[in-house]
Amino acid sequence: MYYLSKYQSFKNVEELNYHVDLYRHHTTATQFRVLWFISRYAVKYPGAAHLKAATIAEGLGVSTKTVYRALKALADLGAIVKYETIRPKSGGQGANIYVIQPAKGLNVQTSTSNRKQADKPCDSKDEGKNEKKETAHSINLKNVNNINTYSEADKPRRLQSPYARFKSMVNSFVADRKLTNRLYGIYLAHTSYLRAAFDPADLLNAGLQAIMATFRATKRKRIRNIAGYYNGTLDRMLDRLYYETVLGGEYV
Repeated sequence: MYYLSKYQSFKNVEELNYHVDLYRHHTTATQFRVLWFISRYAVKYPGAAHLKAATIAEGLGVSTKTVYRALKALADLGAIVKYETIRPKSGGQGANIYVIQPAKGLNVQTSTSNRKQADKPCDSKDEGKNEKKETAHSINLKNVNNINTYSEADKPRRLQSPYARFKSMVNSFVADRKLTNRLYGIYLAHTSYLRAAFDPADLLNAGLQAIMATFRATKRKRIRNIAGYYNGTLDRMLDRLYYETVLGGEYV
């Protein structure tokens, strides 16, 4: 996922969230929900996300046509810039890279008219009814934060805490509390900004799989810096999770 680094448009996630929130008053309800959804996948390299329209539609529970209309409106507003990508194997169009732009020089008049207008009717009657009742100005930020591609009911229940499971996995290879804490710190640094977009259970599984891969590698070759090796392995594991979850299994 390092290729997204050249598209990064903000210094950090806090700056990204600040500018995304500024667009709330300049967009309709659906437009802002789409922008917010993109921002949740644009945290590793703040501002840049690689997504399919179908993924956005599924995550928000709307049609792809609704998503396309919202994306066009956001692009016209200057909130996002879209870069089309090509699948390396098939040559067809893949997921697009969306880069969220800083909210600068927004037209107040445009903002006012947008708040008074609802989105165009959607493909389903239910979507149309909901959009007529809401504008981006009336959206409760708490409700937006609750948007998730995974339901809470789908998350597996664990009797052990993440750290306990992490510690147990490391101890199955070596009893080193200092190393355990260091590896767990690397895991937290990698996943702290991804928790809003991915199921915590999937993130933890990636962390545990990276531990197994790291220590198994020590049996094949000499590794001077286990923490450094784990850092690289976990990064690749999370890239795989991103591709399989967001891009439909296009990880190479």
